Amino acid sequence: MQSRKATNDDIQSMAAVWLNAAPEDPLFVYLWGSEDPREFMLLNLSYFVDDPYFIVIVVVDESFVISFGVGVRRAQDNHPGDKGTNLKDLESGLADKPRHQALGRIMTEIHKDFDEEEGQHYELMYMYTCPLHRRKGAATLIVDRFRRKAKEMGVPVIVAASPGGKELYLKLEFFEVRRYRVCAPDEDGVEFPVMKWSQLLGTSS
Repeated sequence: MQSRKATNDDIQSMAAVWLNAAPEDPLFVYLWGSEDPREFMLLNLSYFVDDPYFIVIVVVDESFVISFGVGVRRAQDNHPGDKGTNLKDLESGLADKPRHQALGRIMTEIHKDFDEEEGQHYELMYMYTCPLHRRKGAATLIVDRFRRKAKEMGVPVIVAASPGGKELYLKLEFFEVRRYRVCAPDEDGVEFPVMKWSQLLGTSS
């Protein structure tokens, strides 16, 4: 099992991992319900892989992609590039959906808070592992990639974890710094933690 930078050849495999793992993510289920997220996944993954602003890592076991992570180095003065017409159209459609609107507002708040508090930092945006291949160390391989980059720059790693992902990140030496709730009007929504790893507290290399 090894980790490497993702390529366009990995996009379909990453989408398959995402589709298999997402039903166990309460936030993802809340956002999408019974809708098919495949087009969203494929367009986003294509965008992430093609844009050097993002860091996309896959874990491969016997030539099969079993896990992937998407992250970015954030700072107050940097921003993603153009997303392309197809992805913009898709996101424009999602913007009319109350639950996606709620998530957009929360993520804007998170980015504002941590851009101001931390300055430069790495954000681990997505990380999914195929359920059949969990507890084999795939997530650790991905997180270690970001921790090494963060340690080289002397900055922390931030992740908005899925509600069920907190225990994993605690084992990987993250700690909870804040909680947020995504909810459309008249709904309870889903609460999730934001976790942080800092070389001042973590011991991994």
